[in-house]
Amino acid sequence: MLVTPWTQVVGSLAYNEPGVLALGAAGLAAAYASGITPLRRGVLVAILIGGAAGCKPTAVLFLGPAAAVLMAMTTAPRSWMLMFGVGAAVGLASLSPWMARNAAHGGNPVFPHAAGLFGTAHWDADQAERYAQGHRFEGGLGERLSMLALPAADLGAPAVVRWRGLTNPQWGLTPWAGLAGMGLLIAMGRGRPVGVGLLVGVGGGLVAWLAFTHLQSRFLVPLGLLFAAGFGAGVARLGGLWDPILARAGAVAVLTLGGLWSLANFAGQRGGDPNGLLVFGPGVYSGQLALEGLGDEVATAGVNEMLPPGDGLLLVGDATPLYLRRPVGYATVWDRHPLGEAMRADPGDPAAWTRTLRSEGYRWALVSFAELGRLERSGWNDPLLSSQRVADWTDTLGQPVRVWPAQGRALYRLGRGGGGLP
Repeated sequence: MLVTPWTQVVGSLAYNEPGVLALGAAGLAAAYASGITPLRRGVLVAILIGGAAGCKPTAVLFLGPAAAVLMAMTTAPRSWMLMFGVGAAVGLASLSPWMARNAAHGGNPVFPHAAGLFGTAHWDADQAERYAQGHRFEGGLGERLSMLALPAADLGAPAVVRWRGLTNPQWGLTPWAGLAGMGLLIAMGRGRPVGVGLLVGVGGGLVAWLAFTHLQSRFLVPLGLLFAAGFGAGVARLGGLWDPILARAGAVAVLTLGGLWSLANFAGQRGGDPNGLLVFGPGVYSGQLALEGLGDEVATAGVNEMLPPGDGLLLVGDATPLYLRRPVGYATVWDRHPLGEAMRADPGDPAAWTRTLRSEGYRWALVSFAELGRLERSGWNDPLLSSQRVADWTDTLGQPVRVWPAQGRALYRLGRGGGGLP
Protein backbone atom coordinates (compact mmCIF):
# COMPACT_ATOMS: atom_id res chain seq x y z
CA MET A 1 0.00 0.00 0.00
CA LEU A 2 2.90 2.37 0.62
CA VAL A 3 3.83 2.38 -3.08
CA THR A 4 0.21 2.90 -4.18
CA PRO A 5 -0.33 6.53 -5.28
CA TRP A 6 -3.75 6.62 -3.62
CA THR A 7 -2.00 6.26 -0.26
CA GLN A 8 -0.19 9.53 -0.93
CA VAL A 9 -3.42 11.23 -1.96
CA VAL A 10 -5.33 10.26 1.17
CA GLY A 11 -2.38 10.28 3.55
CA SER A 12 -3.02 13.73 5.03
CA LEU A 13 -5.42 14.70 7.81
CA ALA A 14 -7.81 15.95 5.13
CA TYR A 15 -8.91 12.32 4.63
CA ASN A 16 -9.98 9.49 6.92
CA GLU A 17 -8.86 6.55 4.75
CA PRO A 18 -5.55 6.04 6.61
CA GLY A 19 -7.47 5.06 9.73
CA VAL A 20 -9.49 2.62 7.66
CA LEU A 21 -6.30 1.12 6.21
CA ALA A 22 -4.53 0.77 9.57
CA LEU A 23 -7.46 -0.73 11.48
CA GLY A 24 -8.70 -2.66 8.45
CA ALA A 25 -5.32 -4.32 7.90
CA ALA A 26 -5.26 -5.43 11.54
CA GLY A 27 -8.86 -6.64 11.29
CA LEU A 28 -8.17 -8.73 8.18
CA ALA A 29 -5.05 -10.19 9.81
CA ALA A 30 -7.10 -11.13 12.89
CA ALA A 31 -9.74 -12.71 10.66
CA TYR A 32 -7.23 -15.19 9.25
CA ALA A 33 -4.57 -15.55 11.96
CA SER A 34 -4.13 -18.98 13.49
CA GLY A 35 -4.38 -19.79 17.18
CA ILE A 36 -7.39 -17.59 17.98
CA THR A 37 -10.57 -19.07 19.43
CA PRO A 38 -13.84 -18.36 17.56
CA LEU A 39 -15.14 -16.15 20.36
CA ARG A 40 -11.98 -14.07 20.53
CA ARG A 41 -11.78 -13.87 16.75
CA GLY A 42 -15.32 -12.54 16.52
CA VAL A 43 -14.67 -9.93 19.21
CA LEU A 44 -11.29 -8.84 17.86
CA VAL A 45 -12.33 -8.56 14.22
CA ALA A 46 -15.50 -6.68 15.17
CA ILE A 47 -13.59 -4.13 17.25
CA LEU A 48 -11.05 -3.53 14.48
CA ILE A 49 -13.43 -3.42 11.51
CA GLY A 50 -15.90 -1.44 13.65
CA GLY A 51 -13.09 0.99 14.44
CA ALA A 52 -12.32 1.27 10.73
CA ALA A 53 -16.00 2.03 10.12
CA GLY A 54 -15.79 4.67 12.83
CA CYS A 55 -13.19 6.38 10.64
CA LYS A 56 -15.30 5.94 7.50
CA PRO A 57 -18.60 3.99 7.62
CA THR A 58 -18.11 2.52 4.14
CA ALA A 59 -15.36 0.33 5.63
CA VAL A 60 -18.19 -2.07 6.51
CA LEU A 61 -19.08 -2.38 2.82
CA PHE A 62 -15.55 -2.82 1.52
CA LEU A 63 -13.84 -4.80 4.28
CA GLY A 64 -16.77 -6.58 5.92
CA PRO A 65 -17.26 -9.20 3.17
CA ALA A 66 -13.56 -10.13 3.09
CA ALA A 67 -13.33 -10.30 6.89
CA ALA A 68 -16.39 -12.56 7.03
CA VAL A 69 -15.03 -14.91 4.37
CA LEU A 70 -11.60 -15.16 6.04
CA MET A 71 -13.22 -15.76 9.43
CA ALA A 72 -15.37 -18.54 8.02
CA MET A 73 -12.32 -20.15 6.38
CA THR A 74 -10.43 -20.37 9.66
CA THR A 75 -13.29 -21.52 11.90
CA ALA A 76 -15.29 -24.73 12.01
CA PRO A 77 -18.90 -24.26 10.82
CA ARG A 78 -20.27 -25.35 14.21
CA SER A 79 -18.73 -22.21 15.75
CA TRP A 80 -19.94 -19.76 13.11
CA MET A 81 -23.11 -18.77 14.95
CA LEU A 82 -21.20 -17.90 18.12
CA MET A 83 -18.40 -16.10 16.29
CA PHE A 84 -20.57 -14.05 13.95
CA GLY A 85 -23.28 -13.40 16.55
CA VAL A 86 -20.84 -12.02 19.09
CA GLY A 87 -19.02 -10.17 16.30
CA ALA A 88 -22.22 -8.47 15.15
CA ALA A 89 -23.01 -7.32 18.69
CA VAL A 90 -19.48 -6.04 19.33
CA GLY A 91 -19.33 -4.37 15.94
CA LEU A 92 -22.58 -2.54 16.65
CA ALA A 93 -21.19 -1.47 20.02
CA SER A 94 -18.05 -0.16 18.29
CA LEU A 95 -20.22 2.12 16.17
CA SER A 96 -22.52 3.12 19.03
CA PRO A 97 -20.75 6.40 19.98
CA TRP A 98 -21.28 7.77 16.47
CA MET A 99 -24.86 6.49 16.36
CA ALA A 100 -25.70 7.77 19.85
CA ARG A 101 -24.33 11.21 19.03
CA ASN A 102 -26.40 11.37 15.84
CA ALA A 103 -29.52 10.18 17.61
CA ALA A 104 -29.09 12.74 20.40
CA HIS A 105 -28.49 15.53 17.90
CA GLY A 106 -31.33 14.96 15.49
CA GLY A 107 -33.10 11.67 16.13
CA ASN A 108 -31.43 9.83 13.24
CA PRO A 109 -28.74 7.42 14.50
CA VAL A 110 -27.19 7.00 11.05
CA PHE A 111 -27.58 10.59 9.85
CA PRO A 112 -27.30 11.67 7.08
CA HIS A 113 -28.37 8.25 5.78
CA ALA A 114 -31.78 6.56 6.02
CA ALA A 115 -33.55 9.92 6.18
CA GLY A 116 -36.79 8.32 5.00
CA LEU A 117 -36.71 5.91 7.95
CA PHE A 118 -35.29 7.96 10.83
CA GLY A 119 -35.84 11.54 9.69
CA THR A 120 -33.70 14.36 8.35
CA ALA A 121 -32.45 15.79 11.69
CA HIS A 122 -31.63 19.51 11.23
CA TRP A 123 -32.02 19.35 7.44
CA ASP A 124 -35.20 19.92 5.50
CA ALA A 125 -36.47 17.58 2.79
CA ASP A 126 -34.71 19.51 0.01
CA GLN A 127 -31.34 19.24 1.72
CA ALA A 128 -31.79 15.53 2.37
CA GLU A 129 -32.71 14.93 -1.25
CA ARG A 130 -29.76 16.99 -2.49
CA TYR A 131 -27.44 14.89 -0.34
CA ALA A 132 -29.03 11.67 -1.58
CA GLN A 133 -28.71 12.81 -5.20
CA GLY A 134 -25.05 13.62 -4.65
CA HIS A 135 -24.35 10.15 -3.25
CA ARG A 136 -25.93 7.88 -5.82
CA PHE A 137 -25.32 7.07 -9.45
CA GLU A 138 -28.29 6.90 -11.80
CA GLY A 139 -26.73 4.85 -14.62
CA GLY A 140 -27.52 1.23 -15.37
CA LEU A 141 -25.46 -1.86 -14.62
CA GLY A 142 -23.63 -1.77 -17.96
CA GLU A 143 -22.53 1.82 -17.42
CA ARG A 144 -21.44 1.03 -13.87
CA LEU A 145 -19.34 -1.94 -14.99
CA SER A 146 -17.81 0.18 -17.73
CA MET A 147 -16.76 2.82 -15.18
CA LEU A 148 -15.16 0.14 -13.04
CA ALA A 149 -12.99 -1.28 -15.82
CA LEU A 150 -12.60 1.50 -18.42
CA PRO A 151 -11.84 5.23 -18.44
CA ALA A 152 -14.52 7.56 -19.76
CA ALA A 153 -14.40 8.16 -23.50
CA ASP A 154 -14.40 11.95 -23.06
CA LEU A 155 -10.69 12.82 -23.04
CA GLY A 156 -11.44 16.33 -21.83
CA ALA A 157 -13.43 15.25 -18.77
CA PRO A 158 -12.01 16.08 -15.32
CA ALA A 159 -9.83 13.30 -13.89
CA VAL A 160 -12.32 12.51 -11.12
CA VAL A 161 -14.97 11.90 -13.80
CA ARG A 162 -12.83 10.13 -16.38
CA TRP A 163 -11.06 7.66 -14.08
CA ARG A 164 -13.78 6.25 -11.85
CA GLY A 165 -12.74 2.66 -11.11
CA LEU A 166 -9.61 0.55 -10.99
CA THR A 167 -8.17 2.22 -14.10
CA ASN A 168 -7.45 5.44 -12.18
CA PRO A 169 -3.69 6.13 -12.44
CA GLN A 170 -3.65 6.63 -8.67
CA TRP A 171 -3.96 2.86 -8.35
CA GLY A 172 -0.62 2.24 -10.02
CA LEU A 173 0.16 -1.49 -10.28
CA THR A 174 -1.55 -2.51 -7.05
CA PRO A 175 -4.82 -4.04 -8.33
CA TRP A 176 -3.13 -5.93 -11.13
CA ALA A 177 -0.27 -7.22 -8.97
CA GLY A 178 -2.82 -8.27 -6.38
CA LEU A 179 -5.05 -10.09 -8.87
CA ALA A 180 -2.02 -11.82 -10.35
CA GLY A 181 -1.01 -13.00 -6.87
CA MET A 182 -4.52 -14.30 -6.20
CA GLY A 183 -4.45 -16.11 -9.53
CA LEU A 184 -1.17 -17.79 -8.58
CA LEU A 185 -2.63 -18.89 -5.25
CA ILE A 186 -5.70 -20.38 -6.89
CA ALA A 187 -3.60 -22.18 -9.49
CA MET A 188 -1.11 -23.63 -7.02
CA GLY A 189 -2.97 -26.11 -4.89
CA ARG A 190 -2.37 -25.39 -1.20
CA GLY A 191 -2.78 -21.64 -1.62
CA ARG A 192 -6.15 -21.97 -3.31
CA PRO A 193 -8.38 -21.24 -0.24
CA VAL A 194 -6.51 -18.01 0.52
CA GLY A 195 -6.67 -16.90 -3.12
CA VAL A 196 -10.37 -17.70 -3.35
CA GLY A 197 -11.09 -15.96 -0.03
CA LEU A 198 -9.28 -12.78 -1.06
CA LEU A 199 -10.90 -12.81 -4.51
CA VAL A 200 -14.37 -13.23 -3.00
CA GLY A 201 -13.61 -10.36 -0.63
CA VAL A 202 -12.60 -8.15 -3.56
CA GLY A 203 -15.73 -9.20 -5.43
CA GLY A 204 -17.92 -8.32 -2.45
CA GLY A 205 -16.32 -4.90 -2.20
CA LEU A 206 -16.75 -4.25 -5.91
CA VAL A 207 -20.42 -5.23 -5.75
CA ALA A 208 -20.88 -2.81 -2.85
CA TRP A 209 -19.13 -0.07 -4.87
CA LEU A 210 -21.36 -0.71 -7.87
CA ALA A 211 -24.59 -0.93 -5.89
CA PHE A 212 -24.29 1.55 -3.03
CA THR A 213 -21.95 4.40 -4.01
CA HIS A 214 -21.72 7.17 -6.58
CA LEU A 215 -18.74 5.45 -8.16
CA GLN A 216 -15.63 7.38 -7.18
CA SER A 217 -12.33 5.54 -7.49
CA ARG A 218 -11.17 6.73 -4.05
CA PHE A 219 -13.96 4.77 -2.35
CA LEU A 220 -12.20 1.56 -3.40
CA VAL A 221 -9.04 2.40 -1.43
CA PRO A 222 -9.83 -0.14 1.38
CA LEU A 223 -9.73 -2.91 -1.23
CA GLY A 224 -6.07 -2.06 -1.71
CA LEU A 225 -5.43 -4.07 1.46
CA LEU A 226 -6.79 -7.18 -0.26
CA PHE A 227 -4.77 -6.54 -3.40
CA ALA A 228 -1.63 -6.04 -1.30
CA ALA A 229 -2.33 -9.24 0.64
CA GLY A 230 -2.94 -11.16 -2.59
CA PHE A 231 0.36 -9.97 -4.02
CA GLY A 232 2.30 -10.80 -0.88
CA ALA A 233 0.71 -14.22 -0.41
CA GLY A 234 1.19 -15.02 -4.10
CA VAL A 235 4.89 -14.17 -3.92
CA ALA A 236 5.29 -16.27 -0.76
CA ARG A 237 3.57 -19.24 -2.38
CA LEU A 238 5.63 -18.86 -5.55
CA GLY A 239 8.81 -18.76 -3.47
CA GLY A 240 7.82 -21.99 -1.75
CA LEU A 241 7.32 -23.86 -5.01
CA TRP A 242 9.98 -22.19 -7.12
CA ASP A 243 13.31 -20.50 -6.48
CA PRO A 244 12.75 -18.20 -3.48
CA ILE A 245 15.50 -15.84 -4.58
CA LEU A 246 13.90 -15.35 -8.00
CA ALA A 247 10.48 -14.93 -6.39
CA ARG A 248 11.83 -12.24 -4.10
CA ALA A 249 13.63 -10.54 -6.97
CA GLY A 250 10.39 -10.47 -8.94
CA ALA A 251 8.56 -8.99 -5.96
CA VAL A 252 11.25 -6.32 -5.54
CA ALA A 253 11.00 -5.49 -9.25
CA VAL A 254 7.21 -5.04 -9.05
CA LEU A 255 7.46 -2.96 -5.89
CA THR A 256 10.25 -0.83 -7.37
CA LEU A 257 8.24 -0.17 -10.51
CA GLY A 258 5.19 0.65 -8.42
CA GLY A 259 7.27 2.99 -6.28
CA LEU A 260 8.69 4.77 -9.32
CA TRP A 261 5.16 5.13 -10.72
CA SER A 262 4.05 6.64 -7.42
CA LEU A 263 7.01 9.03 -7.25
CA ALA A 264 6.53 10.17 -10.84
CA ASN A 265 2.83 10.73 -10.19
CA PHE A 266 3.60 12.77 -7.08
CA ALA A 267 6.38 14.77 -8.71
CA GLY A 268 3.99 16.00 -11.39
CA GLN A 269 1.56 17.54 -8.91
CA ARG A 270 1.22 21.31 -8.50
CA GLY A 271 3.10 22.07 -11.70
CA GLY A 272 6.04 19.90 -10.73
CA ASP A 273 6.47 21.48 -7.29
CA PRO A 274 4.32 19.27 -5.04
CA ASN A 275 5.91 20.33 -1.74
CA GLY A 276 6.50 23.97 -2.60
CA LEU A 277 4.34 25.12 0.30
CA LEU A 278 4.17 22.04 2.51
CA VAL A 279 7.85 22.06 3.39
CA PHE A 280 7.29 25.23 5.44
CA GLY A 281 4.48 23.71 7.51
CA PRO A 282 1.08 25.14 8.47
CA GLY A 283 2.53 28.60 9.04
CA VAL A 284 2.25 29.06 5.27
CA TYR A 285 -1.54 28.90 5.50
CA SER A 286 -1.96 30.83 8.74
CA GLY A 287 0.38 33.62 7.61
CA GLN A 288 2.59 33.24 10.68
CA LEU A 289 5.64 32.73 8.47
CA ALA A 290 7.25 35.95 7.27
CA LEU A 291 7.69 35.04 3.60
CA GLU A 292 7.64 37.80 1.03
CA GLY A 293 4.67 37.49 -1.33
CA LEU A 294 3.09 34.67 0.67
CA GLY A 295 -0.22 36.50 1.07
CA ASP A 296 -0.45 36.93 -2.71
CA GLU A 297 -0.24 33.17 -3.25
CA VAL A 298 -2.15 31.74 -0.28
CA ALA A 299 -5.56 33.25 0.37
CA THR A 300 -5.78 32.35 4.07
CA ALA A 301 -2.36 33.87 4.73
CA GLY A 302 -3.35 37.01 2.86
CA VAL A 303 -6.57 37.34 4.84
CA ASN A 304 -4.79 36.88 8.15
CA GLU A 305 -2.11 39.43 7.36
CA MET A 306 -4.46 42.24 6.30
CA LEU A 307 -7.70 41.96 8.33
CA PRO A 308 -8.21 43.02 11.95
CA PRO A 309 -8.27 39.80 14.04
CA GLY A 310 -11.64 40.56 15.64
CA ASP A 311 -13.57 41.13 12.38
CA GLY A 312 -15.97 38.37 11.43
CA LEU A 313 -15.28 36.65 8.10
CA LEU A 314 -17.78 34.68 6.02
CA LEU A 315 -16.56 31.95 3.68
CA VAL A 316 -18.68 31.56 0.57
CA GLY A 317 -17.99 28.39 -1.41
CA ASP A 318 -15.19 27.16 0.82
CA ALA A 319 -15.74 25.32 4.10
CA THR A 320 -12.12 25.24 5.32
CA PRO A 321 -11.69 27.62 8.27
CA LEU A 322 -8.80 25.91 10.08
CA TYR A 323 -6.02 28.43 9.40
CA LEU A 324 -8.11 31.61 9.58
CA ARG A 325 -7.22 33.28 12.89
CA ARG A 326 -10.46 35.19 13.47
CA PRO A 327 -14.21 34.56 13.91
CA VAL A 328 -15.27 32.61 10.83
CA GLY A 329 -18.67 31.59 9.48
CA TYR A 330 -19.11 28.89 6.84
CA ALA A 331 -21.28 25.93 5.90
CA THR A 332 -20.65 22.65 4.17
CA VAL A 333 -22.32 22.22 0.83
CA TRP A 334 -25.24 20.27 2.34
CA ASP A 335 -25.98 22.67 5.23
CA ARG A 336 -27.75 26.01 5.20
CA HIS A 337 -25.36 28.88 4.51
CA PRO A 338 -25.73 32.31 6.19
CA LEU A 339 -25.79 34.01 2.78
CA GLY A 340 -28.36 31.55 1.47
CA GLU A 341 -30.56 32.15 4.51
CA ALA A 342 -30.29 35.91 3.95
CA MET A 343 -31.34 35.37 0.33
CA ARG A 344 -34.36 33.38 1.46
CA ALA A 345 -35.40 36.09 3.90
CA ASP A 346 -35.17 38.96 1.37
CA PRO A 347 -35.42 37.58 -2.19
CA GLY A 348 -33.98 39.88 -4.84
CA ASP A 349 -32.50 42.44 -2.41
CA PRO A 350 -28.69 42.08 -2.27
CA ALA A 351 -28.32 45.14 -0.03
CA ALA A 352 -30.60 43.48 2.54
CA TRP A 353 -28.46 40.33 2.38
CA THR A 354 -25.40 42.38 3.28
CA ARG A 355 -27.18 44.15 6.14
CA THR A 356 -28.35 40.79 7.51
CA LEU A 357 -24.82 39.40 7.40
CA ARG A 358 -23.46 42.50 9.15
CA SER A 359 -26.08 42.11 11.88
CA GLU A 360 -24.71 38.59 12.42
CA GLY A 361 -21.19 39.95 12.94
CA TYR A 362 -19.65 39.50 9.50
CA ARG A 363 -17.54 42.34 8.13
CA TRP A 364 -15.79 40.54 5.27
CA ALA A 365 -16.56 37.77 2.77
CA LEU A 366 -13.99 35.49 1.15
CA VAL A 367 -15.69 34.14 -1.96
CA SER A 368 -14.38 31.10 -3.84
CA PHE A 369 -15.96 31.39 -7.28
CA ALA A 370 -13.99 28.33 -8.40
CA GLU A 371 -15.52 26.15 -5.69
CA LEU A 372 -19.01 27.56 -6.27
CA GLY A 373 -18.70 26.67 -9.94
CA ARG A 374 -17.51 23.15 -9.15
CA LEU A 375 -20.37 22.53 -6.74
CA GLU A 376 -22.85 23.97 -9.20
CA ARG A 377 -21.63 21.68 -12.00
CA SER A 378 -21.94 18.73 -9.64
CA GLY A 379 -25.53 19.69 -8.79
CA TRP A 380 -24.68 19.71 -5.07
CA ASN A 381 -24.95 23.35 -4.08
CA ASP A 382 -27.90 25.18 -2.60
CA PRO A 383 -29.75 26.42 -5.72
CA LEU A 384 -29.80 29.93 -4.27
CA LEU A 385 -26.00 30.00 -4.02
CA SER A 386 -25.38 29.88 -7.74
CA SER A 387 -22.24 31.45 -9.12
CA GLN A 388 -24.27 34.07 -10.96
CA ARG A 389 -26.38 35.08 -7.96
CA VAL A 390 -23.31 35.35 -5.73
CA ALA A 391 -21.54 37.38 -8.43
CA ASP A 392 -24.54 39.72 -8.64
CA TRP A 393 -24.30 40.17 -4.88
CA THR A 394 -20.56 40.85 -4.87
CA ASP A 395 -21.09 43.44 -7.63
CA THR A 396 -23.05 45.49 -5.08
CA LEU A 397 -20.08 45.35 -2.71
CA GLY A 398 -17.76 47.18 -5.07
CA GLN A 399 -14.31 46.11 -6.10
CA PRO A 400 -12.76 43.22 -4.16
CA VAL A 401 -10.21 44.26 -1.56
CA ARG A 402 -7.88 41.48 -2.67
CA VAL A 403 -7.98 38.73 -5.29
CA TRP A 404 -6.22 35.42 -5.82
CA PRO A 405 -6.84 34.74 -9.53
CA ALA A 406 -5.05 31.37 -9.61
CA GLN A 407 -7.35 30.09 -6.85
CA GLY A 408 -10.53 31.78 -8.05
CA ARG A 409 -10.95 33.61 -4.72
CA ALA A 410 -11.68 37.23 -3.85
CA LEU A 411 -12.10 39.16 -0.59
CA TYR A 412 -14.92 41.72 -0.19
CA ARG A 413 -15.84 44.24 2.49
CA LEU A 414 -19.42 44.22 3.78
CA GLY A 415 -20.52 47.85 4.25
CA ARG A 416 -23.14 49.17 6.65
CA GLY A 417 -25.42 50.42 3.91
CA GLY A 418 -25.44 47.11 2.11
CA GLY A 419 -22.54 47.89 -0.21
CA GLY A 420 -18.80 47.58 0.14
CA LEU A 421 -18.03 50.88 1.89
CA PRO A 422 -17.44 51.01 5.67
